[in-house]
Amino acid sequence: TWDCSRGLRDGLNGDKVSVEDSEVHESPIAILSHIIDHADSDYEKINAKTSINDGHIYLLCDFHNFLKDPAPQIERKLKQFSQTVSVCVIVIVAPAFECPSSLEKEFTLIDFPFPSKSEIEAALDKIIPEIPPEYPNATEYAKTNKEDIINAVKGLTLVEAENAFAKTLVKDKNFHIPTILEEKQQVIRKSGILEYRESKFTMDDIGGIDTLKEWLMIRKLAFKEDAAQFGLPAPKGVLLVGCPGTGKSMTCDALATIYDMPLLRLDFGAIFSSHVGESEANVRRCLATAEAISPAILWIDEVEKGISGVASSNQSDGGTTSRVFGTLLTWMQDKNAPVFVICTANDVLGIPPEFMRAGRFDEIFFLDLPDEDQRVEVAEKLILRKKRDPKNFDLLAIAKASVNYSPAEIEKGIDNALFVGYSQGKREPNTEDIVSELKKFPPLFDSRRDEIAGLRAWALGPKNEGGRAMRANSVKKGSKSQKKIVGAPVKID
Repeated sequence: TWDCSRGLRDGLNGDKVSVEDSEVHESPIAILSHIIDHADSDYEKINAKTSINDGHIYLLCDFHNFLKDPAPQIERKLKQFSQTVSVCVIVIVAPAFECPSSLEKEFTLIDFPFPSKSEIEAALDKIIPEIPPEYPNATEYAKTNKEDIINAVKGLTLVEAENAFAKTLVKDKNFHIPTILEEKQQVIRKSGILEYRESKFTMDDIGGIDTLKEWLMIRKLAFKEDAAQFGLPAPKGVLLVGCPGTGKSMTCDALATIYDMPLLRLDFGAIFSSHVGESEANVRRCLATAEAISPAILWIDEVEKGISGVASSNQSDGGTTSRVFGTLLTWMQDKNAPVFVICTANDVLGIPPEFMRAGRFDEIFFLDLPDEDQRVEVAEKLILRKKRDPKNFDLLAIAKASVNYSPAEIEKGIDNALFVGYSQGKREPNTEDIVSELKKFPPLFDSRRDEIAGLRAWALGPKNEGGRAMRANSVKKGSKSQKKIVGAPVKID
């Protein structure tokens, strides 16, 4: 073995190898000359048909640093070695493959993947007997929840996984999944493209989308190991389309809580680079990272803005956007790793049709403006989030005052009412405050009526039949407000 710090050493016992030229221990050029001399000696023995030894493997550490911009002597000596008949082998260990194009054909590339489930399980099995007896809950939890613990560290190296186990045992005196997931955050931050998001909401914080909630809860079961044995395919993902402020992003955030998975947000802006080929490499590295730490949730927010330039890519950016988009499409279609892709979009016209065809997503959901019944539920959830008792408010009056308002706009009205109450001697806001504040600003619907009606027609069909998406909002049978979401909304006095 050779490295730039310790020089040439015996790989079996670690002793320093004695050589005539002391530069062999320090110079990358000298060590290559030493290897070539050894290879030439083997060649002479082969020609003489004399017995030769078992050969040597030269393991070169740190050598990738000399291949980024190699000196002419290094490049020439590597080529000379590759043309020499011998039983010597050079192995270069590196975190990434970097070498000039002139040497690419001289190397055989071997990728070392992240530890498999069986390897992680073996490491965990070694740790369990060593858990201190004063942590009995940790031992029991590890035995009964082994699959969850293994999934939590998947994507880490064995050293990182052992550090995560040690950290949670010291900090929590147990195997605490959120503490283990903190180690995964370090991997995400290093990518620079993916953002690890801490969940702030749960599904209980979101109102008016019961159909979508139920669908997501059913798919959660498919990530269990016995689900594959049952014949269930791994869920691919879901596309959420709807009016701004209807809870699409909040749903993505809450999904990480109920699935108990890392939530990764893909920043399309960070993918694109001015250097040729780097944008395509960025998206591949991003997707590889998501697969490495799977099971995980990959969130692509406002996807139509990130891929809007696909049609004109050949004229505007030399086809970079098209290639990035193509890489993403192929991965979404062929991925086997349990990465649940959840995309949000406000405008479907900016999304290429191939992105939404069958096979990319398990389902497309449309999040509409809430009807009266749903606005009652939304107001109740929002008031609870403001740490107030909904029983102290007339929720129906708030719902009637917020026709065609999105949940985000209803929250704005409640927040404004809180400001008013605080400015008046910190008094508690009431229903009249909220209704009054809602009347002070018009909903987005008033200025984008035609766009929202067109989006409804695309998603649900002209008569709520034959649309391209499922409705995320549940509608009670017999509800007076059921007709309001069919076609263009009906204005209520």
